[in-house]
Amino acid sequence: MEANKFDYGIWRILLTKLKKHSIYHLMIPLAGGIVVDIIIKLLFGDDNKVIKLIGPFNYHLLSLILGVWISWLIVMVILINQESKKRVDERTLATLEDTLNDATSYHGISVIPLTEWFEPAVQIYVTRILSRKLQQSSFRHERTLLFFSDEEYRRCTTELMDEYYYGKCLAHMHRDCGIPLSFIQRKDVFALFDKLDDPCKTRLDCDPRWTNTNNSNHRRRLSLRRFGNRIRNLDFALISKPDDSKAVLRLSKHGEKIIIKDVLEGDDAEPYAELVRLIQNTVYKSSKLKGHHNFIRNYGFSDLVQPVQKEDPAESYQQYRKKLFERMAKRGTPQFTIKNCTRWITIHDCSGDATVHMDFNEVKSYPKDETRERLLMSFTSKSGFSRAPKITEDFGGRVRWEWDDGPNSENQRRGFVVFDPPLKDDSISFSMETETYNAFQFNQRDRLDVADSALESVSFNPENFYDRYVLRVQFPVRQFPKEFKVHALNETKTRNYKEEKLIQKGFEYREQDSMVVLTLEKPLAGYTYKIVWSLPENDVDELRFSGPTAVIMRETIRRLATLSSDLAKAESVKNHLKKLQEQFTNASFGPDAIDDAGLEVVLHAFSDENHGLVMVASNDVNAAIVIRVGRSTVGQAYRRRALVSWIRNLHSDDSDFWDYGKGHSGIISIPLFYPVSGGIRTCVLSIATNSPDSGLLKIIQKLNDRHVRQAVLQHINVWYATSLAGALGLPDLRPRSPEAISR
Repeated sequence: MEANKFDYGIWRILLTKLKKHSIYHLMIPLAGGIVVDIIIKLLFGDDNKVIKLIGPFNYHLLSLILGVWISWLIVMVILINQESKKRVDERTLATLEDTLNDATSYHGISVIPLTEWFEPAVQIYVTRILSRKLQQSSFRHERTLLFFSDEEYRRCTTELMDEYYYGKCLAHMHRDCGIPLSFIQRKDVFALFDKLDDPCKTRLDCDPRWTNTNNSNHRRRLSLRRFGNRIRNLDFALISKPDDSKAVLRLSKHGEKIIIKDVLEGDDAEPYAELVRLIQNTVYKSSKLKGHHNFIRNYGFSDLVQPVQKEDPAESYQQYRKKLFERMAKRGTPQFTIKNCTRWITIHDCSGDATVHMDFNEVKSYPKDETRERLLMSFTSKSGFSRAPKITEDFGGRVRWEWDDGPNSENQRRGFVVFDPPLKDDSISFSMETETYNAFQFNQRDRLDVADSALESVSFNPENFYDRYVLRVQFPVRQFPKEFKVHALNETKTRNYKEEKLIQKGFEYREQDSMVVLTLEKPLAGYTYKIVWSLPENDVDELRFSGPTAVIMRETIRRLATLSSDLAKAESVKNHLKKLQEQFTNASFGPDAIDDAGLEVVLHAFSDENHGLVMVASNDVNAAIVIRVGRSTVGQAYRRRALVSWIRNLHSDDSDFWDYGKGHSGIISIPLFYPVSGGIRTCVLSIATNSPDSGLLKIIQKLNDRHVRQAVLQHINVWYATSLAGALGLPDLRPRSPEAISR
């Protein structure tokens, strides 16, 4: 260390000291004196009464005094402005405390100059982190300094330089507190960046702003080492949580004020986590800092930082789960304890409907001395509709179901299991069953029409304390996925990887039964547990069609979708729909005649733009409603690839689901295909009535009769293959085999 003082050069040290104070103590006074002297000369000149009055010597002395005084004012204004600014941001400290609340480690990456480390705002920030370490001895706190300038690093190792003094104090502080303090010099910093891919660098936001223009792609390919001396966006901290999730605090320092710009979690934090992993691989060997990356050793101190003793991960996480249970209990959110609960979901083929059976065993109020009357339950689905649950087994006859009269969200229905009399010191067991229409999708296209993810899932959100919760999902044999994953999301909807690892032990894949089972021991209240699976891209029933068949199908759909822009075809299709309506009005099926002149005949086709089925033609009505696949008779017919019918029941709660419009008393919806015998779906034809006395309702009731059903299908398919095809300018679509048209 002694040699560095002379290697650096005493004159260079003095020059650096002079440069530090030159602005306030030389440049501003000199500029002020010159400017004042020039102004006076311009105003009065060399030959004026003022000079004659006070004399040349006093005149120049007055200019000098005035210049110094004005310079002093300028310096004072600058310094007072800096010193009077708010330098501690309370919101930043609050954000820091919230993020550190359940953290297990903090790794700070710093690019701020050493001379700024002991400003009040920085010290308060560091003290908050130290207080966390005092509260929890296992909390890991470490820091890495990035030197983007070789000159700055030389100054921190050269005596008589300010950087040396501040660096030594910083090393002392970290050594005494047992905090590993590493450093990386300019060459090694950019060597790390060379290991990152371009998308990662872009997400780190390291490029200068002038490279983020449309015509500067070639500039982005240049090495970052060519750009400036300091990448300020690399002032951040990586925080680890007990569930192995990461959070990143992006810091910004302006003058003496330090603020947290952003808190990043999940995928947004991953580029920063990758950079920290590269840094740790560079500065550590096993669990110790490498000597040439240990900042503390730069000042001759012995390295007293001992390797952190690793705790047993399983034991540590169990302690964390126990604390979560205690936290939820203190909040008072759970109102019941349930010994065992089994939820059996059976997914039906084609429709995607689900039957859900639930067994509750030993339900008790929580806390024990509280009286509880209602157990809240929510049914959440972005595409489905849940029927009112039925209590199928009630040990004691004191359980009933009630829907919540309050406002429900668009994708959620809430209700209550009501206990009469209420629970207090006793327990109760019961079973219930419900049905959810259109609960699940079988391909990515249908899924993406109703959700943001192409993955399908079933979830459980415990709001009470369960000793054990068993989730069984029974799939149709031909729709059984090959791969599943289990996810556990914490209260902020961030995945808890340690919880996922724990619950993975209770997951069973039963291919022979087309079933999966997830058994959860003491699931965490406030968490979300999911079974997730992938879907094929398209409907498995339509994947086998290609070539000319697919071409005609696409052309049929295109002409239906663009009817509004071809008035001649639109009018022709409408006339053929009116003729079909007349045929059904006058039709008889056995002894029953329809005799309903107000029948509504409508065509719906799938629109990629609207992500659903839209009305493209009708005999008398127009509606701009988008029908999701699986919703209403139209969406169900399209989903099931089969005839779907419905009659309004005044005592049922599902009319809003089945009716594709408003006020219908009965509907028949039939999907149409190419080839007609059951190929690729082109559209859905619906025949509906608003009359409660229409003969169509009697026909709907008889559709279970194979002969009646076959007669309706054959009539509709002949009309489609001849009349509708002709109106669209297509050839006759009838198959060669006459029997095939009735399917």
